[in-house]
Amino acid sequence: MDKEIRERIERLSPEARALFWEVEQQGEEAEFEVPADELVDKLHQRMLELPPEDQVEFVELFRAIGRKAHEEGLRLVVEGIKHEGFAKLISRAQELDRVAGRPVKEGMTLKEAILKLEAAGELSTLEREYLKAAKHELVWGPVDEDE
Repeated sequence: MDKEIRERIERLSPEARALFWEVEQQGEEAEFEVPADELVDKLHQRMLELPPEDQVEFVELFRAIGRKAHEEGLRLVVEGIKHEGFAKLISRAQELDRVAGRPVKEGMTLKEAILKLEAAGELSTLEREYLKAAKHELVWGPVDEDE
């Protein structure tokens, strides 16, 4: 949970804060499945007992948490797609070695793959520009203990 969310929780009244943590705990215990109608009705009733300003913030707080979780999910999807692309570059470089009859290094790193593809003229302009822009990002690859 990030700092902004923690601060918003702390600004709630003690009753709203206790209800927030109770809902959070119930969510974790139920693995964030949709709760039974009875539980939702009880929660709604307890929310209505909170001061009006807490009612609004209580709902907005869960919306903010949901938004942040969604954004993090999207970030991870993008990260996954990026790494799939890196894996495809490695596979293309390994295929170049295979076609040329050279030994194929199964633990090839992205850096080795890029060098092979560049030397063979197999990187498109778009790939070259993307890799140039992303060259300062940390990309993990297998470690060859023999090097």
